Amino acid sequence: MKRIPLILTLLALLLPLTMAQATPSVPLSTREIPSIPSAPAAPQVVRSVQNGGTLTVAFDRALPRESLLEFIALDGDYRENAVRYAAQDGLYTTQGLPNGGQWLRIDLAWVQGGENATARYNIGGGLVQTSRFDGRFNEFVYDSEGVFMEFRDADSGVWTRFDPDGGAVRYSYETQGMRVWFDLAGNVCWANYAGDGYVCIWEPGEGWFIETPTGSVRVKLTLDPSKVSPLIIVAEPEPTPEVVWYPNNTIALAGLSLKEAHSSLPDKWYNVIPVDLTRNGRQTYFLTISNARFIGECYVDVWGDEVTVTCEVLQRSGIDLKSEYGRWFTGLSEITSSSIESERGGFVFGQPLSISEDLGGADVALLFIRSKATYRQPFRDGTELQRYWRNTPSWKEFRKDLTNLMKYVER
Repeated sequence: MKRIPLILTLLALLLPLTMAQATPSVPLSTREIPSIPSAPAAPQVVRSVQNGGTLTVAFDRALPRESLLEFIALDGDYRENAVRYAAQDGLYTTQGLPNGGQWLRIDLAWVQGGENATARYNIGGGLVQTSRFDGRFNEFVYDSEGVFMEFRDADSGVWTRFDPDGGAVRYSYETQGMRVWFDLAGNVCWANYAGDGYVCIWEPGEGWFIETPTGSVRVKLTLDPSKVSPLIIVAEPEPTPEVVWYPNNTIALAGLSLKEAHSSLPDKWYNVIPVDLTRNGRQTYFLTISNARFIGECYVDVWGDEVTVTCEVLQRSGIDLKSEYGRWFTGLSEITSSSIESERGGFVFGQPLSISEDLGGADVALLFIRSKATYRQPFRDGTELQRYWRNTPSWKEFRKDLTNLMKYVER
């Protein structure tokens, strides 16, 4: 395939589809979809560093020749912009942010096995989701673990979302310039609108708003998703779940408790992770809230003498990040009851530190995160944050590996 037609095809896949709808059809089970391909093998981001208004990323492999990489930012008017970049020595470095802007995400489209594929990453470089398109341009969407979760029928334009067991839980179709999501009983759950440069979300009782990395911004639109007619589907209505809010809960690393790290440390539930600072590349760790549910990821990028820590909390309506705090400890004597509650000595997320100067040349240092967020369970779409079961065999093995690193931490 020649280069120009392929790039045009990739561009078309990244734009909202406006095909005329055929007879709408909602598959109530994944068994009704003739063939579901495997998730595409997306390149992994091994380095993502913000320096002022620029963003630099590196992938674990050379990007395919026929690919389209886009850095997406919100400008000062909360409109989405694709920011240009320069590529050199495997690094992709953007121009500065639009005036008053905020980084939003990274999009990549490429061809795999003769089929088009896309991947979406957060600004920290974490994979959010991937998509694959078959020969009829049906779209199959997978989460970051490669689990199939959404299907778009190219003929009708209807999207269907599935639970992990393969049953349909939501569907949507485009009407009046909106993409409106319904549950199987025909109730409007939420809606999306992409127009005038905005990408907005509507929720019952909330109205239209734009999700930004620092919170929600209200938008005035006359479109009313609540008056859109649902498709006719015969299904039992879902029970309305009880909503519980958890105010100002602590976000921490899924790692070693202080007592697991060393018997001399304070008997507190806070966690630390010993990080090997001699290993170049990206090390990824999970963030939990209330030490009970996963809420994001923490990326540690070591590049020569520089180490950069970036945390990405899930961007969901119902999660409100209140504060961020992170700190390095290079010796056990630095960890006291007062130091782990202090607001001093912290680093700036996304800004590199010198290992030799700022961390005393340590080979292994202890990473400590203590941020705050308010969240609700379940979310408005009925989903919940995944539970963190720290005593499962895989997490016990993970902490065993961390314990082996503790012998390199200064006593």
